[in-house]
This record gives sequence, C-alpha cells and structure tokens, in this order.
Amino acid sequence: MEAFYLLSEYIKWDYKLKEKDFDAILHMLVFLALGFIINKFNKKKTEILNQMNK
Repeated sequence: MEAFYLLSEYIKWDYKLKEKDFDAILHMLVFLALGFIINKFNKKKTEILNQMNK
C-alpha cells in the first residue's frame, strides 16, 4: 500500500512538472513571437523614417 501511495504521489508530481515545463515553453514561444513582431515593426519604422529624411 505504501509503495502504491508513493508511486501515485510521484506520478502527480511528475505530471505537475511536465505541466509547468509546457507552460514555460508556451511563454517562451509567446515572448519569441512578440520579439519577432517588435523587431519587424522597428525595422519598418526605421525604413519609413529613412525614406522621409531623403
């Protein structure tokens, strides 16, 4: 009985860990996407500013 309890606790803990890892990966992807969009926007902005200065 004790071994079964420990196993179930480990499985729950393992599942929580994987869930957190998934959240972390998701957040990383969101930040990467935001960074990419901001980078594109800044490039476009500088292009427009350069054209206006000419």
